[in-house]
Amino acid sequence: MKKAVIVLGKIKKLPKQTNVAFIGVDYGAQFLAEQGLMMDLAIGDFDSVANLDLIRQYALKIVILPCNKDDTDSSAALKAIDHKAYSQIELWGALGGRMDHELVNVALLYRYPGIYICDEKQILCVLKPQKYHLQKKFKYISFLSRNKTVLSAKGLKYKLNRCELQADDLFATSNEFLQDEITLLVEEGPVLCIQSQDK
Repeated sequence: MKKAVIVLGKIKKLPKQTNVAFIGVDYGAQFLAEQGLMMDLAIGDFDSVANLDLIRQYALKIVILPCNKDDTDSSAALKAIDHKAYSQIELWGALGGRMDHELVNVALLYRYPGIYICDEKQILCVLKPQKYHLQKKFKYISFLSRNKTVLSAKGLKYKLNRCELQADDLFATSNEFLQDEITLLVEEGPVLCIQSQDK
């Protein structure tokens, strides 16, 4: 199965990727079209695009949403796709814009555990209770909880041994990888996991 790369409106740069299904959301669709990349789907109210005709040329399917709706374009895009059809789903351009949209995009990780928010210096995902083998992508790794979370990890600078996190606990941030892969056990969750770097 292909990976789905959903490109949202705050995209500034997208690493070259092959064997992926591109989905353009609002201005993200224009960005992909300008790069000459075919999209399986272009979706949005397209209130922030200048060239809808160009998008039509590079989209196998286009869905135009009403401007007045009880949803964000990113949420509508995730509702529109068959999640089981993809090996992985990544959101690019989900951060760096309006704070309300950024927080909605992070909240979508809880609605759809297993998807990722990515950019050049960070990866965010929500992890449900189970054991994980996490590959190091960036220098730092942080954990934040909405409710009670219990987790253990080996291979980090600051040990986590049945560490309990509540929503107001902020101490599990800026941990560091000591090796390229760590074992993480989430006993209670879910937990927001963020890999990041400064530059």
